[in-house]
Amino acid sequence: MLNHTPGPWQVCSGQRQEVGFNAPDRWRTIATAPSSGLGIASDPLAMAEARANARLIAEAPAMLATLRLLFAEVMASEECFGRIAPKTLEFARDILARIEGIQS
Repeated sequence: MLNHTPGPWQVCSGQRQEVGFNAPDRWRTIATAPSSGLGIASDPLAMAEARANARLIAEAPAMLATLRLLFAEVMASEECFGRIAPKTLEFARDILARIEGIQS
């Protein structure tokens, strides 16, 4: 099974222009925006990008659960299975394998 920190994760802004997420038991920094040295972000675009990255990463547990559920439902349904291109199913299977540390 996976060894990632279980969700839910929440995006938070820390000190010194850090953006990260709160997992159930700890803070994780995802990105740090360039600073002028006075605790002020020297590049607002870099901080916006760091926040966008944090939001994406914070949704990783939910996206993984959704991908697993969709993949299982498609594989179990002959009607759905026939409507989805084999390359799409292979792509989803490969992503799940990489996330779970299984070589594909």
